[in-house]
Amino acid sequence: MLLLDGERMIARETLRIAEDCLRWWADAAALASDDARVFLVGVGGRLATALATHSIPAFARGELADRRALGFPPRRGWRRSTAFRMR
Repeated sequence: MLLLDGERMIARETLRIAEDCLRWWADAAALASDDARVFLVGVGGRLATALATHSIPAFARGELADRRALGFPPRRGWRRSTAFRMR
C-alpha cells in the first residue's frame, strides 16, 4: 500500500493535524492485508516513526505533554457558567 501526499496533508494549519494524519494513515494501513507493506511518502520524524513502529499511544502522550507545556487544549481546568432566566 502506498500512502501519498503526506507532505501536503501535514502542511495543513490546524492544531490537531498530527493526530488527524496519524489516524487517517493508520486507518488506511489497517485496510491492507496482513502481509502487505505500507509506504508513507514525504513524511519523516516522530510522526512517521510512530506509524512505522506502531507506537501511536506513545506519540499521543508526547503530543499531550507538549500541549500542556504550551497551554494548548486539551488542558485541565474548571469553567463556571451561570444562566439567568428572564421574565
